[in-house]
Amino acid sequence: MALPLTDRRYHLATTVSDALLAKREMGSGAVYLGGGTALQLGWSDSQVPPSLIDVTALRLPSPSELDQDHLHLCAFTPLEAFRADLLVRREFNALSMALETIASFEVRGLGTLGGNVTWTKGDLRPLMLAVGAEAMTSGGVIPFARWIEHRDPDTLLLSIRIPRASSGVFFEKVGFRAAFSPSCVTLSYWVRDGHACVAIGGGENRVGRLRRAEDALSSRRPLTVIELTHMISDEGLLADDAACSAEIRAEMTARILLSARLDLERRKAGAR
Repeated sequence: MALPLTDRRYHLATTVSDALLAKREMGSGAVYLGGGTALQLGWSDSQVPPSLIDVTALRLPSPSELDQDHLHLCAFTPLEAFRADLLVRREFNALSMALETIASFEVRGLGTLGGNVTWTKGDLRPLMLAVGAEAMTSGGVIPFARWIEHRDPDTLLLSIRIPRASSGVFFEKVGFRAAFSPSCVTLSYWVRDGHACVAIGGGENRVGRLRRAEDALSSRRPLTVIELTHMISDEGLLADDAACSAEIRAEMTARILLSARLDLERRKAGAR
């Protein structure tokens, strides 16, 4: 005789409704499980895993779908499937390029898009934030920026929707070579309608937009590394720890952004 959901530690969801029902019945301690890669990093040897609701059966046949205005990315799909997906390469190549630098082939084969963007240290969060993505959830459509700030743990992320015109997006991840070490800085840069959009995160850093840096980069006036570093530091998003100071992270970010802006300007000039 099957145990009631309230007495189970694991439940394999077969539909979205089934997953939501399991979350209600198994209690607030239950978590959704895709690939489980990020979840495992949070478990110590002595810590008992929480109750798990497996959502791997909710994966769609195709990682991505395209409509007239948006590209839809299935949240239950492993990251490696997006890296190899031809539609993603054509419509949102920045994601394909970003995934070359995130985790290993084996981890990308397990870890899902939903797991990465739900994880507070997920490297894809700045990329989705910079392009103005939207979270398609069981509770409705929410701007990605608002979703990561006020995410309801009982709500299930179904997909990420990005504007179809998301081309020319720059992504950079700076980290240590040691396995499973957190990123020093992860950032994404995109110029949309003449205005720079910059988002930062990675590791212990807070994920968010660098508004002052965006305004300065959009103005097209000459900027020094020192000037831009101060702007980035003043945003208060970068962490200061034993591995790397917030000041060094800010300078890294400033140098990357100035290099990216120069590269985009050269490409634009060459296209004329």
